Amino acid sequence: MNSFPGMLIVILLPIVAIGIVAAIRYALRAGRGEALQKAAAGMKFTFQPQADPRLVDRLEHFHLFSQGRRKKITNVLQGRAGEIDVSVFDYRYVTGGGQHSRRWHQTVISFESDAMRLPSFTLRPENLFHKIGQVFGYQDIDFDSHPEFSKRYLLKAENESDVRHAFGTDVLSFYESDQKLSTEAAGRQLIHYRAAKRVPPNEIAEFIKRGVRVLTLFRK
Repeated sequence: MNSFPGMLIVILLPIVAIGIVAAIRYALRAGRGEALQKAAAGMKFTFQPQADPRLVDRLEHFHLFSQGRRKKITNVLQGRAGEIDVSVFDYRYVTGGGQHSRRWHQTVISFESDAMRLPSFTLRPENLFHKIGQVFGYQDIDFDSHPEFSKRYLLKAENESDVRHAFGTDVLSFYESDQKLSTEAAGRQLIHYRAAKRVPPNEIAEFIKRGVRVLTLFRK
């Protein structure tokens, strides 16, 4: 009987540890939300802790939102610049299972406007699996004029001719200067993010400026 308290401690310790980790995660999320809410107010943006379901519906056709499961959009900042609706938000999802599961967190900026007519494309950093896939016919649009871009990025499109026209020298040089960016577009929408990277609240304004820079390059 003397061993019972010891056994109880062994059983309870993992439960307590899990509870502590959960509490820490909650506190961090709450702190991030409050900081982003202040950032939104400073930029005259609205703020919502949870996304309007209509936002999720409008983005589900993009590659980023087709990945994994347990998808969730939080900390949504929204504003309008002229004729363009701007949304900035945290997006997370889970891939794999069991001990091999992985949570992906990133901050995304989305632009929407009926005045935009962008070609449909997906641009993201190229990895080893993409390179292997190309041997078996996996699409990747390359540019002889910018070998570094072609080496570092995977570019897929519905209409290759339209996308080649959209990816001028300025666009290609921009992505060569930062080789870990992801951008997707389709008609009246464009999203921009860095995979698995959440932007700190004090860098949100700069993140928006970079997103506007991307949009401006493609709208030329």
